[in-house]
Amino acid sequence: MPKKQLTPVRIIETTRDSGLTTVQRNMIDSSEHTVIQYPFMTYEMQQVIEHVKARALKPEHIPSEMPATHKALLQCIYKKKKKPLYFSAITHSSYTEHLAECYETAHDQFIEAEDAFYFGTLDESIERAKSAFSSFITFKQGLEQRVSQDIQDLTRKILELDPRSICYVTLGETPQIADSLNRHFNESPSHKLFVQKVFELDYKTKMYRKLTMHKFSNPHFDLSNTDYLRLVIHEILLNISINEHDIESENYRLEQPWLNALRNRIVSSFSTQDIIDMHNSSISIEHGWDKTLEFISHFKQHMPKTRKPASVNAERYIQSGFNIYTPKNN
Repeated sequence: MPKKQLTPVRIIETTRDSGLTTVQRNMIDSSEHTVIQYPFMTYEMQQVIEHVKARALKPEHIPSEMPATHKALLQCIYKKKKKPLYFSAITHSSYTEHLAECYETAHDQFIEAEDAFYFGTLDESIERAKSAFSSFITFKQGLEQRVSQDIQDLTRKILELDPRSICYVTLGETPQIADSLNRHFNESPSHKLFVQKVFELDYKTKMYRKLTMHKFSNPHFDLSNTDYLRLVIHEILLNISINEHDIESENYRLEQPWLNALRNRIVSSFSTQDIIDMHNSSISIEHGWDKTLEFISHFKQHMPKTRKPASVNAERYIQSGFNIYTPKNN
């Protein structure tokens, strides 16, 4: 008796603003069942999806103000025609309420950790970073809990139909969604799993993913003090590498995918001693502005030496941000 062919399951990890690659679009097009996780859903967005799904609205008429990934998904939905599509998302009001309750708290606490690095001790900075990261975890898990049960129910419903193939489009901003699907299908003897992720996550989310993945095997796992200090270093890098032409429009691009890879490499390259040296070199400096100039000199030393084409624009952007704080040549 011939062995039954394994059912392919594809998990695409994307981000809200990164859009989709051609490969990812093809994976969605070729799958029989597609489950799409949206970051949030407004009534207007739901109406647009229904019109596109019914092929009453063409992709070229999709509202231009929608995030890149939203638009790319709508283009895929238009092509799917009669293949089954499923959506999971929290309401926009729930999203904004949770954002205000948890994310803003985490943001303020990370600023306190940054201030402690500038004007206090490393121990004070670590403690404040732990508190900030705890609030950040609450924010991430709150988003994930709002859609995880929905996706589990959809998965159960799809598997009962004996599907030929399944594709999940998940958001890297909520990594436990993809990770739980990964664990589920990795343990299944009937499915063959493919995971496709192109865009790198911001440093805080990468550390959140590291923490939650380790806690599945060791509930007592925690990040190291160096990890927490790197979170503070990341916050400092965000704030001192804002490009000058973005300030007036308040478009700080704090978590743009094309900047994440380079910023993450810079932050990850700091050893414990590098961080201690960076902090100690600023202790005798009185003013915050002058401390910032000192920190910039350390970040410049950690810029990657390789010149990969993908990092050239990101490096130019970050260096331009540094120049806001450094005297310009006459």
